Amino acid sequence: MQDVRRGMSDLDLVEERERLESLDEMSRCEEMRLGIVLDELACR
Repeated sequence: MQDVRRGMSDLDLVEERERLESLDEMSRCEEMRLGIVLDELACR
């Protein structure tokens, strides 16, 4: 799993967002990761 804030390109972030949003159920970790991904996309 890549570091969201350092190691992911914009395309990687979009793909990760789509992957997480397509899950039927998210663990707490996945919910937090989605929040971080969305925040990072908004900041770029």
